[in-house]
Amino acid sequence: MYPAPPVAARIWSFRYGGLGEPKVANGPQFDRRVLRDRGDLFEVERRYASGAHQGAIRLLSSLLHTDSGTYSQAIRLAEETHTTPDITLTRHPGNLKYGFGINAEQAITPDIGVFTRLGWNDGKTESFAFTAIDRIATGGVTVEGAVEAAGGYCRDGALRGWAFGGPCAVPCDGRTPLHHR
Repeated sequence: MYPAPPVAARIWSFRYGGLGEPKVANGPQFDRRVLRDRGDLFEVERRYASGAHQGAIRLLSSLLHTDSGTYSQAIRLAEETHTTPDITLTRHPGNLKYGFGINAEQAITPDIGVFTRLGWNDGKTESFAFTAIDRIATGGVTVEGAVEAAGGYCRDGALRGWAFGGPCAVPCDGRTPLHHR
């Protein structure tokens, strides 16, 4: 919604983005009260080279302020009222969900790279604009260029990624560069 221009040096970058949150969990309309309900995303990047191959490590953080509920309050309310827990009954404006992550990318050749990402969030607050994932670990291989890949021939600039759990094709218009280049 209002990304700030990155602060960058030769090998370091800092990025911030303030993003709109939906009015209701996973809803189609954004809450326009961005001083109260918003997502604040932070990224610190350190670029490096291992020989002629580029790499980067990123530290990630998120602070999500939403009109959301908490799981512990929903359980406590259900116990007090002898009902089924309903997180929507515990929503209040500006509730905070926070998380952290680390991302690493390394080029192996000009067209092949590897990546990994680890992530964590508090797990106490209702997920509001994304699938409920409290902890995540992913990794895989990216291949760019005219390569034979599972499912057929990729034209120049196409990107195929293989992550833990199976292959996934990432749409690419031939102009989107890989991060590890």
